[in-house]
Amino acid sequence: MVLNASIGFAQEHSAERTSESLQAMVPHRCRVLRGGEVTDLPAADLVPGDVVLLEAGDAVPADCRLVGGP
Repeated sequence: MVLNASIGFAQEHSAERTSESLQAMVPHRCRVLRGGEVTDLPAADLVPGDVVLLEAGDAVPADCRLVGGP
Protein backbone atom coordinates (compact mmCIF):
# COMPACT_ATOMS: atom_id res chain seq x y z
CA MET A 1 0.00 0.00 0.00
CA VAL A 2 2.84 2.40 0.80
CA LEU A 3 4.50 1.44 -2.48
CA ASN A 4 1.35 2.32 -4.45
CA ALA A 5 1.10 5.68 -2.70
CA SER A 6 4.76 6.42 -3.40
CA ILE A 7 4.43 5.54 -7.09
CA GLY A 8 1.25 7.63 -7.38
CA PHE A 9 2.92 10.62 -5.74
CA ALA A 10 5.96 10.34 -8.04
CA GLN A 11 3.79 10.14 -11.16
CA GLU A 12 1.66 13.10 -10.10
CA HIS A 13 4.74 15.16 -9.30
CA SER A 14 6.28 14.31 -12.68
CA ALA A 15 3.06 15.22 -14.51
CA GLU A 16 2.89 18.55 -12.70
CA ARG A 17 6.47 19.44 -13.65
CA THR A 18 5.78 18.49 -17.27
CA SER A 19 2.67 20.67 -17.30
CA GLU A 20 4.63 23.63 -15.92
CA SER A 21 7.35 23.14 -18.56
CA LEU A 22 4.78 23.10 -21.36
CA GLN A 23 3.08 26.20 -19.97
CA ALA A 24 6.41 28.03 -19.97
CA MET A 25 6.82 27.26 -23.69
CA VAL A 26 3.47 28.81 -24.65
CA PRO A 27 3.85 32.40 -25.82
CA HIS A 28 2.02 34.84 -23.62
CA ARG A 29 1.82 37.69 -26.15
CA CYS A 30 1.31 37.76 -29.90
CA ARG A 31 0.95 40.18 -32.78
CA VAL A 32 -2.37 40.12 -34.61
CA LEU A 33 -4.02 41.97 -37.45
CA ARG A 34 -7.36 43.10 -36.04
CA GLY A 35 -9.54 45.77 -37.61
CA GLY A 36 -6.83 46.60 -40.15
CA GLU A 37 -4.29 47.43 -37.44
CA VAL A 38 -1.38 45.41 -36.07
CA THR A 39 -1.88 44.94 -32.34
CA ASP A 40 0.26 43.31 -29.65
CA LEU A 41 -1.98 41.53 -27.16
CA PRO A 42 -2.02 38.65 -24.67
CA ALA A 43 -2.42 35.27 -26.38
CA ALA A 44 -5.40 34.58 -24.09
CA ASP A 45 -7.28 37.42 -25.82
CA LEU A 46 -7.18 35.81 -29.28
CA VAL A 47 -10.59 35.30 -30.86
CA PRO A 48 -11.71 33.47 -34.01
CA GLY A 49 -11.03 35.69 -37.00
CA ASP A 50 -7.83 37.24 -35.69
CA VAL A 51 -4.93 37.04 -38.12
CA VAL A 52 -1.83 36.07 -36.14
CA LEU A 53 1.37 37.52 -37.58
CA LEU A 54 4.29 35.09 -37.31
CA GLU A 55 7.97 35.55 -38.01
CA ALA A 56 10.78 33.01 -38.14
CA GLY A 57 11.31 31.51 -34.71
CA ASP A 58 7.93 32.57 -33.29
CA ALA A 59 5.90 30.05 -31.31
CA VAL A 60 2.31 29.65 -32.46
CA PRO A 61 0.05 30.96 -29.67
CA ALA A 62 -3.11 28.98 -30.60
CA ASP A 63 -4.61 26.53 -33.04
CA CYS A 64 -4.36 28.36 -36.36
CA ARG A 65 -4.90 27.93 -40.05
CA LEU A 66 -1.69 28.76 -41.91
CA VAL A 67 -2.03 31.19 -44.81
CA GLY A 68 0.98 32.05 -46.96
CA GLY A 69 2.19 35.61 -47.18
CA PRO A 70 4.36 37.65 -49.52
